Amino acid sequence: MGAITKGRIHSFGFSDDWGTQQACFISRELWQAFFKPRYKAIFDACHAQGWDVWMHSCGYVNEIIEDLIEIGCNVMNLQQPRALGIEEIGRRYAGRIAFSSLCDIQSTLPFKSNAEIREEARLLLDHWATDAGGFILSDYGDGEAIGVPLEKKQVMFDAFMEFDRWKK
Repeated sequence: MGAITKGRIHSFGFSDDWGTQQACFISRELWQAFFKPRYKAIFDACHAQGWDVWMHSCGYVNEIIEDLIEIGCNVMNLQQPRALGIEEIGRRYAGRIAFSSLCDIQSTLPFKSNAEIREEARLLLDHWATDAGGFILSDYGDGEAIGVPLEKKQVMFDAFMEFDRWKK
């Protein structure tokens, strides 16, 4: 891989959805037996090139985050933090893996008030960000396709900027 990229790539991202709103698609035992060793081999190859590994998944994937950390995932892109439990994820994983996220694309941004969007942004920073980093603000590219007007996205972005205690 390195011969092809010549140092121009810094990370490799996976867009593998592993969860429904309530659970992973398959049991953790099956995931560990079949997918975990295969991901580990790929993650190791990426790390050998000096790349970080990003994994996207929608849904409730709490059961496999520990496994992903163990095999070298550097960043989890989680766009449904409410489904995961903001406080639980922060308590278990903040400081151990970075999170690329935003306010929940299914339950918060399309339906909640501006005040509720602002509160979720604050909660995400309070529970998922650490002094060493660990929170990357992301975006859902086509918000209008999922019922999120640009005005609500702007409320979210402004809230993250306001509540970012690390900004200079």
